[in-house]
Formats: sequence, structure tokens, C-alpha cells
Amino acid sequence: MLALLAWLWATAVAVTAVSSPSISWSSSSLKSQTKPKAKATIAYPKLPDDTVVYRYGGTNPGNLTPRKTDTGLSFSLVPPPPGKGAAVMTIGALNATGLVQATRDGVTHVSVTPVGVSVQDWIDAGNSSIWTAAVKSVVVKWDGGMK
Repeated sequence: MLALLAWLWATAVAVTAVSSPSISWSSSSLKSQTKPKAKATIAYPKLPDDTVVYRYGGTNPGNLTPRKTDTGLSFSLVPPPPGKGAAVMTIGALNATGLVQATRDGVTHVSVTPVGVSVQDWIDAGNSSIWTAAVKSVVVKWDGGMK
């Protein structure tokens, strides 16, 4: 009986040793066979030209120029809390400048990008750029509804 158990144990070990290479892949080979997930892209409906957008903060050129890590100048469809100021304008006014384009890219988010050049060109040109001047020309300073 002891010999039979030893034989069964030896057979099981041998089978495991033979079959183990097919299941012991390294994590790197598993990763290389995994297809990357596609990033979901949501197409938000185009907003009417008379849609009001808010750039939180003031109307100074520094607030109307994208920062070096930005992919555009961010605007919100949601007004800031009472007492907080913002630069306010419409999507149509921004687009009518011919120098910048406002595009809805989130539920409550609108990005403004320059027409015909990259955002990096706008960033490099700084606060005195033609794109900042175009945005500044159509903004209205809003005090948040409190005085």
C-alpha cells in the first residue's frame, strides 16, 4: 500500500512538472498579449452660440492665457459660487473672433483653443498674444452676483 501511494505521488509530481511550463508565464509576457483598452470618447452635443461660459477668476490677461500644462483655456457652463468673480462670455462671441474656437468637451466643460496654431504656440506667446487679446475683447467681468 505504501508503495502504491509513493507511485501515485511520484506520478502526480511528474505530471505537474511536465504540464507546468504551459501555465507559468511571466507577467511581462501576459502583459504583452493583453490588448490595451480603448479610451472612451464621448461626443457632447454642440452648444448654441448664445450659451454663456465662465472663466473662474478675473479678466486679467494672465487668467485668459493657458498655462504650460493646459491643453486649452478651460471654461465652465456652471457659474461660480456667489461672491466669486469670473470672466463671462458666450460661445458665439469667442468663435466670432476668428482667432479662437470654443468646443464643449465635458458635461460642464468647454475648451478654448487657438485657430490654425497649437495651444503651445499660444502658451509660448504669453499674456500679450493675439489669442489672449481676442478672448479679452469679448469678456465681461462678473462679480458673482454680489456687491
